[in-house]
Amino acid sequence: MLVALVIGCGGSFRVMATTPKGGEIALEGSRESAMAKAREEISKKCGGDKAYEIVEEGEASTFDKPAGEVKDPHEWRVRYECKGAGGT
Repeated sequence: MLVALVIGCGGSFRVMATTPKGGEIALEGSRESAMAKAREEISKKCGGDKAYEIVEEGEASTFDKPAGEVKDPHEWRVRYECKGAGGT
C-alpha cells in the first residue's frame, strides 16, 4: 500500500491507495482546501480535469492507524476512477 502526504495551508491529503485505474485519498484539515489539492493530484494521475470521476466519498474510520497517530477516529476519504485508459 502506498501512502503519501501532501501538506499545505488550510488542508492536506494522503494517498491511501493507487491503482492504474484510480485510487483513494484521505483529506485532512480544511476539507475544501484539501479537496482542491487532491483534485490537482488526481488530474495529474488521470490525465486532465475531466479525465476522472469521484465514485465514492464519505467518512471512514481511522482505527487502522497505530494508536499514537489517531487524533480523530474518523477522516474524510475520496475514491476516484480514471476515465478511459486510466492514469499513469
